Amino acid sequence: SKFKMSATNRISPSSITNSLFSEIDKTDGVFSRWAAKQKEWLSSNDQNFDRCLDQCDTTISALRQHSSSLDNKKFEKDNIIAQQKSEVEKTIRMNEVLLQNKQSLERQMLQTIDDEESAMAAYVAAKNQYDEEARKLEKRMTDLSHGLQFYSLLGLEFEKADGECMKFIFSQIDPLEPSKQFFFLILVDDRNMYRLCGDTSPKLPLHCQSLCQQYLEDLNRSNNIGLFVCQMRQLFCEMFARKQQSVI
Repeated sequence: SKFKMSATNRISPSSITNSLFSEIDKTDGVFSRWAAKQKEWLSSNDQNFDRCLDQCDTTISALRQHSSSLDNKKFEKDNIIAQQKSEVEKTIRMNEVLLQNKQSLERQMLQTIDDEESAMAAYVAAKNQYDEEARKLEKRMTDLSHGLQFYSLLGLEFEKADGECMKFIFSQIDPLEPSKQFFFLILVDDRNMYRLCGDTSPKLPLHCQSLCQQYLEDLNRSNNIGLFVCQMRQLFCEMFARKQQSVI
């Protein structure tokens, strides 16, 4: 009975085939719907991808333009920096030159001040020396004037000779010829020293010439022109007396 029952419930091949086809159709429908959804999703994603690609291209193009702009600006910036650096270096060199010129001018100014002070000191010294020499000369001229006045009674005359020489003329020495002249010439040289100009007239003998030189040295030490004039007259008188004795 059990066998009979199994035989009665057995499924036929066609039934199985139909069932399989039915399942396949269901599966195919499900797969078709899934495939359609996937295709729709892929289509949507392709659009999004294309849109993303476009956006990426746009972004890349913008970045490239920005990069190019940055490169240009960097180039301009580098040029500006180079120019500024060159100007700074030029300014530094100019400042160094100006500083050197300033230092040179300061040294020149200090040297000029020193030279001016030295020149002023030399001027003051020269002026003092000139004033002293002028004072001495004035004193000597005063002494000469006093000597002329004092010795006018001795027949002394005083006159300017050639050059810087002064001529001292004595008379009243020869009793037989009172107007006969005996004279000598004297000057003050560059060293402010008295010096005779040539020989006396008449010429003194040798021993009187030696005394005359000694009197002249005494004059340069004492500056007593009056005493020297008196001594020279005494020499002329002594010469005349010796001449008279030799005649007798």
